Amino acid sequence: MKKSLNILDDIRISSPCPVEWAGMAGDNRVRHCSQCDQAVYDLSALTTAEATELISLPQQVCVRLYRRSDGTVITRDCPAGRMRRTRQAVRRVALVLASWFGLAWVAGCTQGKIQCPAKQPPPEESKAAPK
Repeated sequence: MKKSLNILDDIRISSPCPVEWAGMAGDNRVRHCSQCDQAVYDLSALTTAEATELISLPQQVCVRLYRRSDGTVITRDCPAGRMRRTRQAVRRVALVLASWFGLAWVAGCTQGKIQCPAKQPPPEESKAAPK
């Protein structure tokens, strides 16, 4: 087995906590488990430096973590996560701008400020004169 250079990738959870993260009080970085009366840290909300410092403490700490299929632990500053968040932000901005321009165009058409394509009347049927 390949030895990782990152201490986070070597974390092993010996006995996972049965309490759900959503059932714990706290924020996205750290929550309090009422069953074991411990702080539980979400490594994906910490930077690599913060998570490494936390794991390096002499006492045992409780953590929540996400692993990629290659075994690496995901942290807040991981490049893949940063790229995903950037793409999501760009999509949101593009959607807002497209909506805004669309609404401005419709408003301009209805107020007569810009010339909009007119509806074409349906072609009239030629009526043959009765013989």
